[in-house]
Amino acid sequence: PTVACECKCIPMDFDTAGKHLGIGLNEEEMPFLAAINRTEWEKEEQDTHETLVRDGKWTKEFGDRCSELVFIGVGLNKALIHEKLTSALLTKKESIALGGVAGWRNLNDPFFDGSAMDHFELPRPYGSGS
Repeated sequence: PTVACECKCIPMDFDTAGKHLGIGLNEEEMPFLAAINRTEWEKEEQDTHETLVRDGKWTKEFGDRCSELVFIGVGLNKALIHEKLTSALLTKKESIALGGVAGWRNLNDPFFDGSAMDHFELPRPYGSGS
């Protein structure tokens, strides 16, 4: 998730299964609509924004940026998973102490040493070749 702070315009997929760990761009969802300047939105983006707002999937602060966590397995303890994940959330006080969202960007990046954007190339029209 720290990478997601670095790549705030790029939806990322984190997949694990057994010993397999995959981290990559979600090119089907690229980029987040909130990462595109509204002056560049065409009719399709405007319609998408209206739908996201109507469906409660757009926030003033983060737009359509979101995280989704899915567990697939047999005999998973849903209550325990929920408890552990909830206990790992930052409180408002902890977030403020870190400097809010801007302060999160100063946290160590365990995946790419703070250079996540250097490890991925955005597909056109979002990449440098556009």
